[in-house]
Amino acid sequence: MVRSNIPPQILRQLEQIEPGAQFSGALPRVSSSSGKTYFAKAGSSSEREQYVGEAESLRAIALAAPGLAPSLLAFGFVDENGEVIEEGHRDGRAAGSAGPAGRDDSESWSSSEGSSGARSRSQPGSGTDGSPFFISEYKDISPLTERSGAILGRRLATEVHGHASPAGALGCGYGFGVPTFCGATRLRNGWYETWERCFDALIGDLLSTLSTRGGHSDLCRSGQEVRQRVIPALLGPLQIKPVLLHGDLWSGNTGTDATTGEPFMFDPSSFYGHNEADLAIARIFGGIPRSFFQEYHKHMPKTEPTEQYELRGDLYELFHYLNHTVLFGGGYAHSAQRKMEKLLRALG
Repeated sequence: MVRSNIPPQILRQLEQIEPGAQFSGALPRVSSSSGKTYFAKAGSSSEREQYVGEAESLRAIALAAPGLAPSLLAFGFVDENGEVIEEGHRDGRAAGSAGPAGRDDSESWSSSEGSSGARSRSQPGSGTDGSPFFISEYKDISPLTERSGAILGRRLATEVHGHASPAGALGCGYGFGVPTFCGATRLRNGWYETWERCFDALIGDLLSTLSTRGGHSDLCRSGQEVRQRVIPALLGPLQIKPVLLHGDLWSGNTGTDATTGEPFMFDPSSFYGHNEADLAIARIFGGIPRSFFQEYHKHMPKTEPTEQYELRGDLYELFHYLNHTVLFGGGYAHSAQRKMEKLLRALG
């Protein structure tokens, strides 16, 4: 039995998951003597928010669509001696706090999805000490096929996008209870009363980052015009309810389970918003079968007004173009600029 490559905090958690089993391998793939395989990782204290955001996203998806994303088996934080000082749920409950609109509720929350009644507690990872660990099931996957793509489209429409925001009844259901990360970009989230305000905050934060870095004055100027003219015109009139989104649903975060042939998605950056926003990055990069989109819209019709569906898609794609400008620069800035010019022309 080889244990030296497995951090002790990970090994202790695995021994709780499978008592009596022996474990070998190295992060992120760990094998058990039973034949099971686990995905495991351990981070630094500076990565706490990334781990919390991913864990809460997976918990929300598990409630909405069991088996469609990795099952979270263990998650928490250890001190400098490797002793667990905070441990998250393993039962699929997700953060669902609802503070004032626009408030960042990563520090605390007052209600838990899947629980009855409100309560007050600290959100795991809200402190400043401790390093995170994370264990989920491991899947061998291959690219989506026409069959698995169609199943993914159906399940996304009927289960994930059928899952309403836990804060919706309180009138501020757009957003998420903790920050999440789309790639390396931190989305501060919080809760908003309208989709227009929520999406405007997402775009505004990206523009602020680019403005602070410098070198994108024209892009930021056009972006502010989009915020003033396009977002209110396209999103303000929508009659929608906030539903759970994956948040970064492109071909690189989807696949087909090699064992079952069923679709699988991972690396979420979830929040509650307009379902159509979840389709945007898949259109940009391709790689997802046409059957996915066809089956999706069989079960989830385009939002009225349908004649603005493509323009809304352009607006939602703009978020990802701006985010990729933040992450990688280069040609993504030109793509973002062209997308904004198209939207501004269309809205006169």
